Amino acid sequence: MIQFQTRLLKKGKVLFFDIKPKRPGDQLHTRANINKARRILGYEPRTSLEEALRAQITWYKEKIFSQGLHKLTPNNLTKL
Repeated sequence: MIQFQTRLLKKGKVLFFDIKPKRPGDQLHTRANINKARRILGYEPRTSLEEALRAQITWYKEKIFSQGLHKLTPNNLTKL
């Protein structure tokens, strides 16, 4: 997934990850599988993973990053 996201970003960009220790209640493992939804509901996704991630990155750049909101922390949130 990390390599996939890195490919979607422009060349020369670096992804940074802030990996925290596990917290009580965190899921240890996840695995998405839509086979049951396909079988019972006839569900078929209309958006590919790549399209969805591109849209998410675009939204983040336009709404969050461009306004400096990515720098917000609980300590400086009250200063808005």
